[in-house]
Order: sequence, then C-alpha cells, then structure tokens
Amino acid sequence: ILFTYDDLFSKFERFSPYVDSVLGDKDTKKLVDTYEEPLFHDSKGTDYATKWLAHWKGFAPDEAKWLIVLGEYGTGKTALTRVLQFRWVEEYHSNPTKPLPVRIELRTFSRQFDARGLLHHFLDTNGLSHVPVDFMTHLIREGRVVLLLDGYDEMAQYLNARERRACLSALAELAAEGAKGILTSRPNYFTESEELSVFEALYSSIEQNRYHLSQVDKSYLDQERQVDELVERYVLQRYERYLQDLTPEQTESLVRRNLVKDPRKQELVISILRRVFRGDPEGNRQALSGKPVIITYLLEITDELRVSENRDEENTFTEWQVYKLIVDRLMLRDLRRSSLPPPDRRNALQKLAVVLSGRDTSIADES
Repeated sequence: ILFTYDDLFSKFERFSPYVDSVLGDKDTKKLVDTYEEPLFHDSKGTDYATKWLAHWKGFAPDEAKWLIVLGEYGTGKTALTRVLQFRWVEEYHSNPTKPLPVRIELRTFSRQFDARGLLHHFLDTNGLSHVPVDFMTHLIREGRVVLLLDGYDEMAQYLNARERRACLSALAELAAEGAKGILTSRPNYFTESEELSVFEALYSSIEQNRYHLSQVDKSYLDQERQVDELVERYVLQRYERYLQDLTPEQTESLVRRNLVKDPRKQELVISILRRVFRGDPEGNRQALSGKPVIITYLLEITDELRVSENRDEENTFTEWQVYKLIVDRLMLRDLRRSSLPPPDRRNALQKLAVVLSGRDTSIADES
C-alpha cells in the first residue's frame, strides 16, 4: 500500500485520550458554565477576550500569530486558557479540521527546557505517548495546533538569566514558521531585555579580539546569534494584549450567578469585594473588587463568612487583609477535619512557601 506524506502522518493523529480528558473534566466544565467574559483593554482597543481570540484563531495576521497575553496577578489568565482549551477542543471534537488547542502549564517547569522536551512533556502527561514529537511539530507548523502556554512568569521566577534565555529560545522556536500560539505572563517579565543585553556585551568584548577564538568558539557564537534573532523576532518585538480585571457590573453578575439561591450570601460577598483596595506610596487607591482570584476565593468560603463582616461599609480592606481573611476562614474550615491548630498550620505553610520559592543547585550545560 502506498501513502502520500499527509496520509501517512494522518494515521498518527489519534488525540482522543486528550480530547476525552479535557471534555470530561468536571472542574473545567463548571468554570466554563459560570465564566464571566473578561476584557482586553490596551492600545489596540477594548474587546471581549474570548471573542477576540476566537477571531484571532482563524484569521490572525502574520505579525500576530504569536500572541502574548499580559495581566496582573489574579487577573484570570489561567482561567482564560482553560476556557479557551475547553471550547476549542469542543470545536475540534465536532470538526477535526479545526485547530487542536494544546495547553501546557509552564509553571510546572523549574528547569530550562527545549522545544522537543516541552512537547514530550505534553504528550506524556496527556495519554499521547503514541504520537511522535516530529508529527506534533509538523501540525504546529501547519497551523493545525494552537499552543496555549500558561504562566511564563511563574516559571521564569525560578530561572536565572541564562536559563530564561534558553527557555525563550525554545518558545521562539515553537513560534517560528507561521505557528500559532498564546503565551501568558505578568507584564513585568516582558518589560526588560536583560536576556539579550548581557550577551550582546559579551559578544562585543569577544569581537574586539580580547579573547582567542577557535573555530568551535566561532561556531558557538554564530549559534548564539541565531538564538538572539529568534528571541528578538518572536518575543521582544511581540504582539500583545492586556487582560483586565472584571468591571463592577461583571463582578456582581458573576457573584449573583454563582450564589443564585442565596441572596444573603450574594450581598455579603459583594459588600466585601466593594471594600478591597490597593494603595500606593502617593496615597492613590485602586479598587480590587474585580480581581477574579479574590472573587473565586470568597465564593469558596461563603459558608465561613460572618454577617459581622458586612456591617461597617466604611471599613476597607487592603489586599493583604482580604487574603488574610480568606486564609483564616480556610484554616477554620480545615480545623473541623484536623486537630492541627491554625498557628501551627500557618507556620507550616510559611516554611513550605520558602522551600517552594528557593532553587536547587545551579546547572551549567556543556556549552
């Protein structure tokens, strides 16, 4: 039997374990059912994020095929990628000619990776070990796969400059040749370009003949310059959209929809959200009532909230105070199931946070 190249590759396209896993996830289904559509608001305009991205998926211009979605902590970047994954997998399930969304949580990587390693990780953790990496790369280049890479900032905080550069190179490699992808991050991880400037200074000193270069050294420098070109094109000169917190109207709609059977709890949660602010050194205040992460936590602990927390409308919460309120209520809930006192539990969590924030031994590759 003779096959064309595309016919042969189509025999590898067996993604049903991944599709079934995504569509069968009850938590994601609940998120999709109650999702409040967030807005992009930036120099490119104000648009509903999922509607704009649905159009982008089908009609992205060349300069916008690799898209970076920026947003503050707790703005809902992860929830956005989960909703997109579910909706676009549904589309693929109904019509396999539609692009397949491949969602990878970068926060699970605390070491540098290459493009093949990233794809291997996705395939192995989603029951797709039978799918060759080269086939996945082919689909990405052909636009039949859309990459959803979530949490670059949460990965980058554990990496030094050299490791971040290697990871940026891997992401840029995936983005090359017309591939389509979305990368999410907090904005401060893409406001500076030390990853390049450090090595530009190194090239400069080397090119001034301050060091003897063998042929192997020159070859390595050429390779580094190619990495620079990739990172410059697909990451630093990037196309980005800025995800905003929910508006007050969206916040109230979300709370009432989640607590539709309990008006008292609706008013209690909304009253707390209206009183959460972040201050700055100049004395300005920013309302945080529309921050999805705070809304989600408060909805989770409605049974632990007290009516007394609704009495003084003039008494505001700082960002720190509302998180402490949430953590304290979660600890009181856990106390019913455990004999570990809240102070001991808090101490354990603090130590765990220190451990998780640290790094293991540094690594150096052969180059």
